Amino acid sequence: MSTLRAAILAVLCGLLMIGVPAWLPLSGPQAGTAGAAAAVGAVVPARSAVSAPGAVLHGVATIAPASLADDTAGVVYILGGRELGRAAGAPWALTLDTRSVFGSVSGDFRLKLAVIDRLGGVTYRYPSYRVDNAGPVIDTTGIPARVAAGRTELSVRVGDLSRTARIEWWVGGVPSGTGERITADLHGNTQVTVKAWDRVGNTTAVTSLVITKRS
Repeated sequence: MSTLRAAILAVLCGLLMIGVPAWLPLSGPQAGTAGAAAAVGAVVPARSAVSAPGAVLHGVATIAPASLADDTAGVVYILGGRELGRAAGAPWALTLDTRSVFGSVSGDFRLKLAVIDRLGGVTYRYPSYRVDNAGPVIDTTGIPARVAAGRTELSVRVGDLSRTARIEWWVGGVPSGTGERITADLHGNTQVTVKAWDRVGNTTAVTSLVITKRS
């Protein structure tokens, strides 16, 4: 990096903290989690896949603007008025731990990018990303608390931002089926566990106690 470019970035970093509007998630219930410390860096690991705006981010991810002008000298990534990191060369990418930056959440989020040209001019971009660090949501309404002894139909509804990859049922500690609906032979008090995975590897497990009625 030239001395002039370094000076521009240093000055810009100080100026960016003034008058920056509060960063908010576009959707999802997890506002306020962006203040967590972030493990970030401006160097892209070898063979690291770079995610363009609009991509689904999970775990450690590398992000970059879709395209920048040839006279770009640097990019500063900003979150909630603070600097996440800088990129000083093409592809102007930043690697970050999305769990540290956004938390264990799922939702659509927007960053602010300050793009500096070689003459010190600054333009701004506001790319959006879909972050998925939370497991599927399992609705267990279809698992009654009390049932008659014998064959019983059990069901759940599972939803996830990245779509569900697999659902497993465990009845009394024994694998008993897959999908959103099974029929199980229940007697006595039985623990019913439903495990679900999404397409990026997040998982959720919910256990219910089902009591059989006395005849």
